[in-house]
Amino acid sequence: MKSLFVILFALILCVPNLNLSAQGKIVYPETKNINVYDTLHGVIINDPYRWMENLNSQEVKSWRKEQEEFTNKYLQENKYWGKVKNRLLELESYDLYTIPKIVTGKYFYSRTLAGENKAQLIMYDINSKSSEIVLDGKEEFDDSTNFGGLTNGRAPLFSVSRNGEKLLYSVAKEQSRWFSLEIKDLTNYKKYSERITGLNTLSSSIAWNKNSTGFYYIKFDKPLEGHEATAAAENPKIFFHEIGTEQNKDISVWQNPHKKDWIYFIQSSEDGKYLIITVNEGSSIETKIFYKELSNPTSQIKQLLTNSTAGHTFLGSEENTFYFYTNYRAPKGKIISVDIVSNENIKELVPQMDESISGLSQVGGNALGYFGGKFVLLYTKDGNPFVRIFDNTGKFITQTDLPKGGTIWGGFSGLQNYDKVFFQFLGLVDPSSLYELDLNSGKYELFKRSVLPNFNPDLFEVSQIFYESKDGTKVPMFIAHKKDLKLDGNNPALLYAYGQFGWISFMWYQPHIISFLEMAGIYAQPSIRGGGVYGEEWHKAGVGLKEQNSVDDYISAVEWLIKNKYTSPSKFIGNGGSASAPLIGSVINQRPDLFNAAIIDRPALDMIRFHKYTIAQYWVQEFGSPENKDEFNVLYSLSPYHNIKKGNCYPSVLIMSGDKDEITPPLHAYKYTAKLQASQGCTENIVLLKNMKNAGHNFGADFETNVDSRTSEIVFIIKTLGLSVAD
Repeated sequence: MKSLFVILFALILCVPNLNLSAQGKIVYPETKNINVYDTLHGVIINDPYRWMENLNSQEVKSWRKEQEEFTNKYLQENKYWGKVKNRLLELESYDLYTIPKIVTGKYFYSRTLAGENKAQLIMYDINSKSSEIVLDGKEEFDDSTNFGGLTNGRAPLFSVSRNGEKLLYSVAKEQSRWFSLEIKDLTNYKKYSERITGLNTLSSSIAWNKNSTGFYYIKFDKPLEGHEATAAAENPKIFFHEIGTEQNKDISVWQNPHKKDWIYFIQSSEDGKYLIITVNEGSSIETKIFYKELSNPTSQIKQLLTNSTAGHTFLGSEENTFYFYTNYRAPKGKIISVDIVSNENIKELVPQMDESISGLSQVGGNALGYFGGKFVLLYTKDGNPFVRIFDNTGKFITQTDLPKGGTIWGGFSGLQNYDKVFFQFLGLVDPSSLYELDLNSGKYELFKRSVLPNFNPDLFEVSQIFYESKDGTKVPMFIAHKKDLKLDGNNPALLYAYGQFGWISFMWYQPHIISFLEMAGIYAQPSIRGGGVYGEEWHKAGVGLKEQNSVDDYISAVEWLIKNKYTSPSKFIGNGGSASAPLIGSVINQRPDLFNAAIIDRPALDMIRFHKYTIAQYWVQEFGSPENKDEFNVLYSLSPYHNIKKGNCYPSVLIMSGDKDEITPPLHAYKYTAKLQASQGCTENIVLLKNMKNAGHNFGADFETNVDSRTSEIVFIIKTLGLSVAD
């Protein structure tokens, strides 16, 4: 009797304020189970929570509300909630700037003030060194309008005409990826009457014509009202809009009705002579390059580089010579020129080197271009960034080193006739620093920096180690913690990895991670296969049929941290999100013994039906298609939702999803949560669903919601690992 009392008492300490059964088990909100069977490639698959895919049903909304109340009771009644939230409010309170765009002697950039949800657009005069606000989102729009259409309004989408007289900017309803364009005259600050609709952040590029009277844009078939959260953006078309006319007068420039899954990126050459169209088929890095001569209205769209199946990025042009980055027969990247009069006249200018050019990531981090008559290229060595500059013949000029662990984000911003470019640097303790790089000397100077109050960046350090994966592959990993931290195996550690779409891993400022480090935590980030740290071969080695390699790389990273006394299984938290949610979900299923807890955010977790919703249909080139037998076998063997086994002992898991997420709709989180709660074999390990209200593919539609979401993460870690917060 005494031992039973001790067990029950211990369980009550672990999960205070929750309903417990007579046996001390956590009592979750009731979830119905309806067996639904599919047969794919001869395999019978049960999907008992298929009903949760109907996000508009009242039944699903009621279930979500009960889960929300259950989670909030567990987390928000913790004694540290207020203290953690207040610290995160401090760490989130900084002004954020975007990379300036250079137009006719002026810099245009956005600024979002600390604690605000909408940005301001700033025009800075280079000669007079004066600036003015040309659009204030807080004054211009109501609370339901997302000024930017991308995330939470902190980085609005805008474009300025070549003559600097017209401003395009995006507006969206709440967290929708669908947005409209509005136009303002910068000579008198009056808004034009027309509004351009049907745009989606999947392909949001804009290209101005030479005389600034109009622009090219990409429009999609709009889904039925109420289905925006789960429907895909399909059938893109390129249109030209003449400013001062209604959208129904716009000219159709190009579409391919037989390729609804093509993704377009459009640019106009700096001299205004050509429209360049870069096409990706889904998430494939292989591109097709087309162009149209704009001086001739009847000119046909022509294709370039038809004999090279590879990825290409247009960098710039001089008359009839186009410059491209390519990985054709160069998996780490090179620079070529193409004479468009003679499509076969291709010259290699900058050859492939030992280090990779950051040029083909599908999720950001690329930085390369042709500016000031020079090629400006971001390279990485084991994930550490530096810039090399070459003249237009490929002759090396200079190299610029950058701080270890961080990187340039958002590319370079400049002009072909201007010998300076802007870039944004992100680092573990640097929310955002904007620099101006001199292309002749390679030296850079600070332009704007996000300043953090009550924060000492000198308390922390970033190091890099290399470890061996299961098959002997050497993998680099960044590790951050307080300086002089004692490594005795008792420190809490959190590991995040991505390993998809060629993304090159780096440390960036995250307030909740800083909060975790302040509690003597360790943050690790390995550059696993599937990413792009060593070029396209590294990427291909961890995706599709080889996805298990990225899982092995993650597991081996955790084992290395434990073996080298950074942490122990009882102090370890795994993390993955968005396209890396399948990764962390697979690791949990295969090696639950390595974890005390895990956090899965904005996830895709049903890998048999992932492609049926929103932009995930474009991911089949990366993950594989369930319609293909060989790819199905891999997907089914790794799918986190399908490989949960009833009675297995899983770590405590926090699943976080935004109820307005149009990239990984919350149905994944709902189904996974329901199945894991029903299957958890270790009764003391809790499974929680955090509903981030009105959030899209982010952690909050506004400043307060974002802080609430991040507070939930840290309090979850504190409770599951038994940590304390110092005064």
